[in-house]
Amino acid sequence: MPVQSGLPTLSASSRSSRSSYEHDLRRRRVQDDSSANSATHVAPHSQVTLQGYTQQKFRAGCPPLHILPLQSIIVPYDHESSVALRGLLPGIRNALKSHQVQPEDECDPICLVYRPIPDELPTVENITVYVQAIWDDNSPLQWLNAVKAIQAILQSHPGTSNIKVEIISWQLTAPRNIEALEESHPLVAAWPQIRPQVHVILGQSPVVATSWLTILVLRQGYNPPGSWLGGPYSTSVVLRIIMSYDVDPWQWIEQEHNIKELLIQRGFADIDVEFERGENVRMVFPLSEPRDTPKSGDIIDGPYNVSVGMGADFGPARNLFQAPEKPVAGPCGTIGGYLTVTGPNGTSRKMGLTNHHVIREVFEGFIYTTAPDGQAIKGEILGNSVLTWIDQQGMAPESVDTADKLLEAPSRRKHNYTMQDLAGCIRDLQNTLGPLSNPKHVKEVQARLAALQHQYDEKKRFFDEGKHILGRPWMSSGFKRRTIDNGRLDWALINFEDNRRIGSNQIPPASQWPDPDRAPLESGNILNGIAPIKDPQARTTVFKVGARTGPTRGKYSHIKPDVRMPDDDRLGMPDSSEHSFVYSGSQEQLFGIRGDSGAFVFTLDGKLIGVLFGGPVSETLKPGLVTYVTGAEELLKDIQAQFKGIYKIELSPD
Repeated sequence: MPVQSGLPTLSASSRSSRSSYEHDLRRRRVQDDSSANSATHVAPHSQVTLQGYTQQKFRAGCPPLHILPLQSIIVPYDHESSVALRGLLPGIRNALKSHQVQPEDECDPICLVYRPIPDELPTVENITVYVQAIWDDNSPLQWLNAVKAIQAILQSHPGTSNIKVEIISWQLTAPRNIEALEESHPLVAAWPQIRPQVHVILGQSPVVATSWLTILVLRQGYNPPGSWLGGPYSTSVVLRIIMSYDVDPWQWIEQEHNIKELLIQRGFADIDVEFERGENVRMVFPLSEPRDTPKSGDIIDGPYNVSVGMGADFGPARNLFQAPEKPVAGPCGTIGGYLTVTGPNGTSRKMGLTNHHVIREVFEGFIYTTAPDGQAIKGEILGNSVLTWIDQQGMAPESVDTADKLLEAPSRRKHNYTMQDLAGCIRDLQNTLGPLSNPKHVKEVQARLAALQHQYDEKKRFFDEGKHILGRPWMSSGFKRRTIDNGRLDWALINFEDNRRIGSNQIPPASQWPDPDRAPLESGNILNGIAPIKDPQARTTVFKVGARTGPTRGKYSHIKPDVRMPDDDRLGMPDSSEHSFVYSGSQEQLFGIRGDSGAFVFTLDGKLIGVLFGGPVSETLKPGLVTYVTGAEELLKDIQAQFKGIYKIELSPD
């Protein structure tokens, strides 16, 4: 990476990360392939195979069910499917009983529900007879036979012939509480010897060897049926192997059994082994256009700030893809905070620090297409593009033309959602104004309308006058750099166009944290240094400020997961070993989700320890419960090394 002398001035001008829509398209494709081409094994010891059914641990159904997670929405009592089903319920109950399926609720074991994927509306195509039952060693064959019997009953009636069947255990539906593994657990000391043996077992199957994505050890607890909310829940240590969505669940049965046997032999019989399908995602918020219902963190309350503080959102200062009549904003990420770059002549400049995978979105190289419903899909990467080059080599100052590669804050995505929300609020108030007769109420609504319209006009003016322009990418790591202990280095520096936009490394005040009594001790103050991620303070409770989830806290998990990320195959990179953090607090809030890429992670006493960049998602592990973090010391050393002594890099003291 060649380095140009002199600091920048104000006038100086495979597998890619998938959007949530692409993620679901892939799950749909896998589902379609499995229903058309694959036979499902009923049990590891059985020779019986059946086309057109789902049979996996804790779940069975037909036709082949969609990969979890799914929503469960009750079909209305007067819906034609509900009416038609009522006359068939005695036969369905008898089918469950005759095949020894034990429902969790004996009084009302059968539900009729919609089972759409998250964020999609229910349709008649996903109406399902849904039974929650108790799983045991005999369940694989019993459940599948019960599903077959229920399907025959449904197909005997024209009003129910298209209804799906699903039997599922509470292990896949009960609320889960994921916790970091404590340092005192004996598996932590034994893991350096057990880990290579786990890899050997995974390597014994060509399919499993090439398709595992994450090896993760966590504590897991959840409330089983019948327990009171907030009461005792079962908890255990789980060795979780996340596999590609393309893999049939029965292809890993032997490896799951052998890893469990390994743990028993090593004295860890109480540790569970779970395989499931999923993927690793980088925490950039995906390509999208405004929808009717914004997600959490999409709306910006109050005026737009000229100064960009720690944890602010940003993104490409243009629409990346123009679908028919649908301009699509690019992904957004987080300005973690600021570094000071001092040149050989002693001049210094503050620069924003974030992830490479966020700033790369401004460069050409992605192939965009349009789905049948008009949604934009970001596909493969052109092999001879600038994007391919910077992913492989990284980006040195002035090594790439960035004249038109502008970044903005707030991001176009959040701005579009915010303006859409304000316009909707204005319309709603205007509609309520007409029927009002009380002069006091009319005056109050008019005042609210004026305030909302002023906010709308000011935010529109912020973009119209170019105040949203942040700067340009100045330098980045690419995807091929690693730490000395095989962790990923994913960083980028942003050169600001206007000094007025440069903020500080100020920690939010205690009042902005979810639990002010447990906020950082240095709340309201500037980060006061860098600590190694192995520091005792970093191994307890840590904090972060992200563009999507804001201020949250988490805990270090003491066995580092082995990780394969989406671009590894394309770039010929091996798996890595990452520091991971788990949210500490209510599971309704998460440590970091898409949009939080680049967020600074720091200690109770205000020391920077790392930068967030990604995390796993699976059938039962929702996004944001576990996040991957690069150590700040290693990151700054890598940036410093690229300058070969020409520049000095340090955490900005203000």
